[in-house]
Amino acid sequence: MDLSIIIVTWNSKQHIGPCLDALDAHVRDVAHEIIVVDNASTDGTREILRARGFRPAGEAGSAARVIIENEENVGFAAANNQGLARARAPFVLFLNPDTEVQPGSVQTLIAYLRDHDDVVAVGPKLTDAAGHIQGGAAGHEFTPWHVFNYSLGLYALAPRWFPAIWLARRQYRDPTPIPVDWVSGAALMTRTEVARAVGGWPEEYFLYLEDVAFCRRLRTRGRVVCVPSAHIVHHIGGSVHQVGDQGLARNVLGLDRDYRTRYPWTTVAFLHLLGAVGFGLRWMASVIPGRSRVEGHSAPARALWRACTLTSLRCLVRAITQRECV
Repeated sequence: MDLSIIIVTWNSKQHIGPCLDALDAHVRDVAHEIIVVDNASTDGTREILRARGFRPAGEAGSAARVIIENEENVGFAAANNQGLARARAPFVLFLNPDTEVQPGSVQTLIAYLRDHDDVVAVGPKLTDAAGHIQGGAAGHEFTPWHVFNYSLGLYALAPRWFPAIWLARRQYRDPTPIPVDWVSGAALMTRTEVARAVGGWPEEYFLYLEDVAFCRRLRTRGRVVCVPSAHIVHHIGGSVHQVGDQGLARNVLGLDRDYRTRYPWTTVAFLHLLGAVGFGLRWMASVIPGRSRVEGHSAPARALWRACTLTSLRCLVRAITQRECV
């Protein structure tokens, strides 16, 4: 067996069927197993999986299609770790249920890992069903410089001079592999032994930024690379237009939690202030009459500006009262 595919579901009835169909069609020539960890779905997801031959580990017929049925939603990271504990292959692909692998994509990622011993994790180019590139498939570490370049939109204009927390969409159009600090958890392939050796996914991250933190662990053992020649369709997650203002605010809160694990409160407040300034400028640019839309200059910038501003102010208030920013 070459590959263990781990999929975490939570009320994924709409997408899990097409996801499995794509795997059946395009990964036939790879010896693999599929492990689905269901986080207490109530929409019929489990029934679909059972009908497609998934069984709890130990039951007859469960060797290649295993389902782990959680009684509660334990979160994305913890569920991935449950699947990782069951994985039997040397490579593991963490895959979202709202994805559809394209012909040759999985094989390309496996080949890259096999050909580069110093690489511990790879990720593909992600697009929506219409072929529009999703910028959040990979990026660089969440440092002040990278956050500034992203929030101001400079990375979209000159990504080599202004690297950011996200790669610019233009970078995915070149098939040349790109060294990065993280790849999206929507489709992340790594070496099973390495993933276990670093402790798996950080479970203190329930939903947002867990892939960035996981790749931070993986980088202690080697390089992380985005391989744009591998293409996977991702139907929802990657676009800020699809998550709404509340989703964008949750992203900022997840980012705040990540900042506070690595920086003192003064730096955390400053980083959120950078975000507020950058997104504020992008919001203003997006409403200038007659201005053509530049990548990243769009209405969601207003929601991000508001979330960054409120979080920065909360940090400053906590700092003044000598309390931890939460």
